Amino acid sequence: MQIFFLSIVAAIYGVLLGNYVSSAYHRIPKAKPLNGLNDVIGKKPHCSLCLHPLKFYEYLPVLSWVFSRFKCNYCGFKIPLMYTILEASMMILSVLAFFVFDINIDYALICLVIAAILLNLSLFITYSKFYAKSGMILFISILLYGFYKYGYVIS
Repeated sequence: MQIFFLSIVAAIYGVLLGNYVSSAYHRIPKAKPLNGLNDVIGKKPHCSLCLHPLKFYEYLPVLSWVFSRFKCNYCGFKIPLMYTILEASMMILSVLAFFVFDINIDYALICLVIAAILLNLSLFITYSKFYAKSGMILFISILLYGFYKYGYVIS
């Protein structure tokens, strides 16, 4: 029973990281800020076409894509499949990482590294180029893991 509950926790952590990856995937090529917390430093989650702000339940990873029938509830704009692929992939990878590392700081940091790799890989596959912002996210996530695991990165 405990392993089932922890698998659900790992899946939720993974889908939340996947949601960030899909958001960064959308924003980085368009040179939009990665933070979307308020009007001063970025826009709240919104439709890419009609710019209508999303309600909380419309922004739930994977589920919102299915419940909205794969399109914006306001203008009918088709939501790109890649967003859901990224969220679902990260959810699966997070659960797999849980079975290898259990729920601990190693697991959390490894998932950050996996998310950064997934972001860089998806951007490269789609746009055939690397982006400095996504590369920096990968570098920082590896650096964090190195500092935690070894106390330093390069010996």
